[in-house]
Amino acid sequence: MKLNSLLLRVFNKAFEESKLPESIGTAQGSPLSPLLFALAIEPLAMAIRQNPSVLGVKIGDRQHKILLYADDILLTLTDPVNSLPVLIRCIKDFGLISGYKVNFDKSVIMTLCSGGDNEPLYVKPFHWAPSGFVYLGVKVTPNVGHLYRENINGMVQDLREMLTRWRSLPISFLGRINLIKMVILPKILYPTGMLFAILKSEDIKVINKAMVDFIWAGRKPKIKLETLQLPKDLGGWGVPNIENYVLSIQKSMVSFHCHHVHIINSTGMKTENSVD
Repeated sequence: MKLNSLLLRVFNKAFEESKLPESIGTAQGSPLSPLLFALAIEPLAMAIRQNPSVLGVKIGDRQHKILLYADDILLTLTDPVNSLPVLIRCIKDFGLISGYKVNFDKSVIMTLCSGGDNEPLYVKPFHWAPSGFVYLGVKVTPNVGHLYRENINGMVQDLREMLTRWRSLPISFLGRINLIKMVILPKILYPTGMLFAILKSEDIKVINKAMVDFIWAGRKPKIKLETLQLPKDLGGWGVPNIENYVLSIQKSMVSFHCHHVHIINSTGMKTENSVD
């Protein structure tokens, strides 16, 4: 919070003087860069949220229009025929002031309605993506029922092939367990956490078998996986229990959401996305 307040004071000072100092800037890889960009892009997000002609998806008494992660923007809009021209005008007006430009060659539109593969007339200047698109590493599909197939099935297959390739590497027993914790586990938790997906029992079996083959370098296991998954003080080696980890991260997300809703309801807070 202190850093954000400091950055806001710097911006306010610059606006009062009508220009930014020529020497201002950050080095490549500076941790300040994403914070500065978040501050710089927020006026565009506010313009989109507060424009009544850009219609978002209404859930309860809130209207959701935009999701931001650094320079990756995801818009959830309704009535695209009328909303998109206003949206494009907002982006261009913001670009005239800030110098910000949207790469329309990398920007796509996907509809959730049953429109088939026919490209709507309102798509230009965006690209038509009838089968879906990738956002922050997650494949978003028009049919919610296809999310598991497009994301989890491929992930399970990739992990099995990866562990098979690594099986013959000269890595110690403990090193193999640590590799599962540091590389394999995050690859499982990210898509399942983002999609709030429960892994199917057959997929868990495939992952567990691949992990066992990797841990024992293709040899016959000397200790059961259930024993390896126990904490060290109980005679195990702390090998991740995939099912428990997935359930744990989803429980934490539910807890965070409930806590957020409780704060809003108890304090009477009203967000920018609220609809009167």
